[in-house]
Amino acid sequence: MRIAAGVILIIAAIINATAGAGYLLFGAAPKFARHSIQDVGEEQDEAAKGAAAPAGRKFNTTTERIGGAGNILIVFGFFLWLMFVLQVACAVLCFLGKAKWIVIGVGFLSIGSEVAGMLLMEFNYFNIIGLAGGFLAIIRATQIGKGASFLSTG
Repeated sequence: MRIAAGVILIIAAIINATAGAGYLLFGAAPKFARHSIQDVGEEQDEAAKGAAAPAGRKFNTTTERIGGAGNILIVFGFFLWLMFVLQVACAVLCFLGKAKWIVIGVGFLSIGSEVAGMLLMEFNYFNIIGLAGGFLAIIRATQIGKGASFLSTG
């Protein structure tokens, strides 16, 4: 169980690192587009000299919403990079059979990050690996410190 939990957690960590980069990229793109669009909108407002004031306000609220969605994706991308580090550390602890409560905590965080990813975007098959890694880490943590190993001498 310790090897399976560790290997699955390492695979989930690699997936989280690449997904985190994707969330950062797709979170920054709307923010960049928002600033570019606002620059164009300000130039048009100056050309119109107040004739399109209601349309300008609607335009500004729309671009603020786009920027807000980008902020959420950026924060989640950084969280996934944090999960990468935590999952690799948890995999090492699973291999060593130490720090039971840290392994349990990272297991629950792993499950939570996968559920959050499903709520933000949509379910995909990579979520199964992260969920399995979290559940296996919790199961492995319950085995830490129980009984003697078969290699111990009486």
